[in-house]
Amino acid sequence: MAAGGAARAEAEVDPEVVAGLASADLDVRRDAAERLAEEGGAGLDLLLARIQAAPPAERPLYLVALAAAGPSGRVLEVLSDALRDSDARVRSAAAEAAAGFEAPAAALRDALRVSLSDPSPDVRLFAAEAVTGLPDAGNVRPLLPLLADPLPDVRAAAAEALTAHGRFAAEAHEALRVRLRQDEAPEVRAHAARALGRLGSTAPPILEALATASQEPQSSVRREAREALGLLGPGAAAALPALRAGLADREDEAARAAAAWALGRLGPKAQPAVPELVQAALNDHALVADEAILALARIGDVPAIGEVCANYYGRGPMLEALALRDRPLAEPPEPVLAALADTAPDRRYAAMRVLAPMAHPAALATFIARLGDSDGRSRVLAAQALGRYGASAERAIPALVGLLDDAAGGVAEAAAAALIAIGPASLPAVKPILEGRHSRARPWAALVVGALGGVGAEAALRRARGAEGDALRVAASAALFALNPKDLDALDGIVGALTGPSGDARRQAALAVARLGPAKAAPALDALLGALDGPEVVARLQVVRALALFEDPHATRGLRRALGDRDEQVRMAAAEALGRRKADAAEAVRALALLLPDPDTRAGLVAARVLGRLGPAARDAIPALIAIDDRDRERLVAAQDALRAIAGEPVLPAPGLQTEPGVAAPPGAPGQ
Repeated sequence: MAAGGAARAEAEVDPEVVAGLASADLDVRRDAAERLAEEGGAGLDLLLARIQAAPPAERPLYLVALAAAGPSGRVLEVLSDALRDSDARVRSAAAEAAAGFEAPAAALRDALRVSLSDPSPDVRLFAAEAVTGLPDAGNVRPLLPLLADPLPDVRAAAAEALTAHGRFAAEAHEALRVRLRQDEAPEVRAHAARALGRLGSTAPPILEALATASQEPQSSVRREAREALGLLGPGAAAALPALRAGLADREDEAARAAAAWALGRLGPKAQPAVPELVQAALNDHALVADEAILALARIGDVPAIGEVCANYYGRGPMLEALALRDRPLAEPPEPVLAALADTAPDRRYAAMRVLAPMAHPAALATFIARLGDSDGRSRVLAAQALGRYGASAERAIPALVGLLDDAAGGVAEAAAAALIAIGPASLPAVKPILEGRHSRARPWAALVVGALGGVGAEAALRRARGAEGDALRVAASAALFALNPKDLDALDGIVGALTGPSGDARRQAALAVARLGPAKAAPALDALLGALDGPEVVARLQVVRALALFEDPHATRGLRRALGDRDEQVRMAAAEALGRRKADAAEAVRALALLLPDPDTRAGLVAARVLGRLGPAARDAIPALIAIDDRDRERLVAAQDALRAIAGEPVLPAPGLQTEPGVAAPPGAPGQ
């Protein structure tokens, strides 16, 4: 930038910040430079001018500040030049700035690869950190020599970078195994173990090295090795003896908990460890006990779970373990029944999750009592559970009718569904609500009356359709259409509500479409698709649930559009719905793959699990699953499980991912 341009930029910047650049205090100068970078515009212009004009000793401070500016074109040009500077301090500052970007700077990839072999250890360190965010097959070979770097920090950074490169880094397995076995620095051994777990190899030498490391004196290495074995899943069954021994680790609860978690990840192959897991569940530190209980559920040993239930005191993880089971237990254990009255809402809810599928007579009275729970989720689940009892839950009718005007999410809908499931005995209590003045309850009463029919139902619904309240009119129209599919006026009322201004009416109309089913409600599909853009989350969620019932290309495209919804619940519902569409598997896979990097971890987690359920049909999602962000263990586990379900074991990179165009296949992995 010319001197005149720099002067103009300086004139537009806060004088206090400009003065800070000339301060004798290094921290003040650093803060001023970062403020200029964050400000952008004239501030960034001034900072770039200072970089060009400053002596070599001053340039590193300004270059590091560019991390706050982000990887814009001008910034990348300056950093690219600085990475080739003759002064190691300048190169180091440029690499540090690149490593500090929130978003990776792909334009610097080639320059950073060269920096990985820089004579300066600081440059090598920051370059390794920078390429961690740029997974690419071409980065792997330049990273491998850094695993033998003289400085432990550089070796650890190289292992972390290879971790992020996923199965691009297959040629790094042997070098990482050597680091795990031989490196003198515990932090390097820990990073090597972590990398091996995420790279996915279950080759015997890798498993042997991890099993040995899981017993070593340094607790951080033991934890990472056990976590790595768990990430490898059932393929790590050869390490079962080492993981069982890990449950006896009395020096570090976190390392012992990692052993319990890893045993659960082995699934039924960990059956020999059940006695130790039961003891850990009943007698151990809370962190270890929680993981041991969940491991028993994943192993699927019903007698062991029953033993834990008989001797445990209703802690949440035990209930979660039971909820993980594919089928309900024959009898509800006493601690679970007791947990229904626990003072902790989460524990009550977990207990109901266990008992809800059972419809056990011993739990009926408690479910009725839980309709008055202070936690809305528990009221929903209690109503859903009572619906499974059918006519046997007749004495719950008054309490369920009382919930028809409950404002908590999903409660009134669940209560209405339960009343329908109980049957005609509900009508005497519900009809007065339809004819009364409880504006919030009347739409749900219309739903019940329409589903159950009976003498006078049609006349009562026609009166309700003429009453005030958009939601009531829509619900009454839907109920009338359910009773008489030739009532085109009723159908028009549903379609009109889907495109109208009332969010409550849109929700009721979408619910009506879902209850009517795709055959009867086909004329409403276009309007249903239009309702995907409504402002109310609850209404959009109901629209997605309705679209899930339509086996139609237009509905599939609507669900794919819903994957971009601003609400996580809507995105997850769309992902689940697409995963059930076997006829549209290819489009569903493309849409779900786009959801994997969702910033809301839960949505990406659901997408990974759904892709796993699709199995080999989801092969096109392999590259996206390989590249998934591994900072969240649960999502990483779901991705690795999905890869196994899709591609079998061992999981290999998708075709074309091993090398870049023009790069020869790598030679044998380096040894030491």
